[in-house]
Order: sequence, then structure tokens, then C-alpha cells
Amino acid sequence: MFRFHRFLPTVLVSMVVTGCTTAPPQETASLRAINASPDSPPLDGCFDDGSVAFNAIGGQNPGTTYGQVASGDLRIDFVSDGDDCVEPFLVGTDVSLATDTASTILLLNVFDEIEAVLLEDDNSPPAAGMTRLRFVHAHPEGPEVDINLSDGTLLVDGMTFRGVSEYIAVDAGEIVLQIRSGAGDEILRTFASFTAEAGQVVTFFFLNTDDDTISPGVFFTRDVE
Repeated sequence: MFRFHRFLPTVLVSMVVTGCTTAPPQETASLRAINASPDSPPLDGCFDDGSVAFNAIGGQNPGTTYGQVASGDLRIDFVSDGDDCVEPFLVGTDVSLATDTASTILLLNVFDEIEAVLLEDDNSPPAAGMTRLRFVHAHPEGPEVDINLSDGTLLVDGMTFRGVSEYIAVDAGEIVLQIRSGAGDEILRTFASFTAEAGQVVTFFFLNTDDDTISPGVFFTRDVE
């Protein structure tokens, strides 16, 4: 049985606006970054003006909490931690953020082939007494898998690397998740009991299914507390 690892929030994304005090409020969106590359060193994310957007994500600190950035189009590039946001960049992505939305920049794949993708997050609250769960298959060499509750309830069918599930509402309470083979006939991993609290939205990132030397097997983010 394997334990969940929850990352500790570190640096909030921020954008400082200067100018006249009578300027109208700036329209913003929520943005965070998650480094799910299994062998990546810590990376910094950089705005195109050279300022730091995300600090030292990866390893024991897989990502950040949400922070506010100006909505619209922007570029985020990543460098090794401490490289002062100067080229050459390791990976980057252009993002377009609508006002009052939430998004995640997700780093995937082995470090030599690292890629950045943008996830659109839906953090609307679940119905009373429910939790909303989402799953991301982040194991570059992982097989096609199903995700089940330990009682056999199928949550996600046939997920492959880079797959991102829909949000799934479950009853709040203690749950045990299992990764099963794509055919559903073999349990690859059973994880420790997890407390799904009413009103929360949680995303699980599966990093591996069968290699005990890679830790953690899964980590999760509480997107809405």
C-alpha cells in the first residue's frame, strides 16, 4: 500500500501593476504550475519580461498554489532553478487566460523530453456532501489504466499518458483508490485511504504504477479547500 504525497504550497504567482491610483482594477485569472516530470530537477517559471512567475517547482515541491495574473495572452518559459530567467529556456508555452478562470501549467514527460501543457480547471463547488475528483496520468512509460475505488467502482476507464479525466463527483468520506490494468483485471497499485472532504475539488497526478524506486507514486492538490 502506498501513501499519498501532498505538495506544500510555496510561491504564489503575482503580477505587480504600477501607475496612477485612479486606474481601473485589472482583470485577472488564476494560474498555477505543476511539475509532474518524474526526473526533473527544480525549475523556475519566467514571464517574458524576465521576472519570476514560479519558483523551484519539482521534486519534493511539485507545484504552487493559485496566484493572480493579468488575463489575456502571455508566455511562460522554464529554466533550471536559480538561472535568473535568461535563455536558453528548457521549455515554455503560450497561454491565453480568460478573466476569472483558473488554469494549470503542467510539465510532463521525462526531463530530456519535458513538455508544457495548459489545463483548464473547473473549481466550481460540488453538490452538498460531495467531493469532485480529477485524475491526470503523468507516467511517461505507464500503461493504459483504469482508476477504481477499492470496492470496484470504476471512476476512469482506459486512461493513457497525458490523459486528463473529467471531474467526477463522489460522496465525501474515506476512499481508497486503485490503479488497475486497462482491462480492469489486475490491480497495479492500491493507495492509502484518502479523506475526501465535502465541498472540495481535488486533482490527483499519477507518476508511476509499478516502480517502487520512483517516489511518490501519486500526489494530489486540493484545488478548492
